[in-house]
Amino acid sequence: EEVDKLFSLYNKGEYAEIYDLSCDSFKNATARKDFLTVMGTKMKILGEFKGLKLQYSNVINSKSVELYYRVDYINYSLIEEFNYIKNDGQKICLQAMYTDDAGKHGEVIKLH
Repeated sequence: EEVDKLFSLYNKGEYAEIYDLSCDSFKNATARKDFLTVMGTKMKILGEFKGLKLQYSNVINSKSVELYYRVDYINYSLIEEFNYIKNDGQKICLQAMYTDDAGKHGEVIKLH
């Protein structure tokens, strides 16, 4: 559900909304301006989001989970990792996201 929300915002170009949904630790590690630049570049290179399939998940503990998806964009298909945590207020937030553009976790496929 959280990942679906993220991709809906991505396709609308609402990158600031994605940033706002992230955890404080993510915001402390990544400046808002830098995040917006990276997301804009991602859209230019990968294109719009088309679909995803969960490849595997890793529950770290009762508060943290890693999700690995095969994500299809207009131009490429690749693996992306999303780390979510439940903070003290019991709210789930995005702690980290990683686009595997080097093919470390799975093949990067050029579609167009």
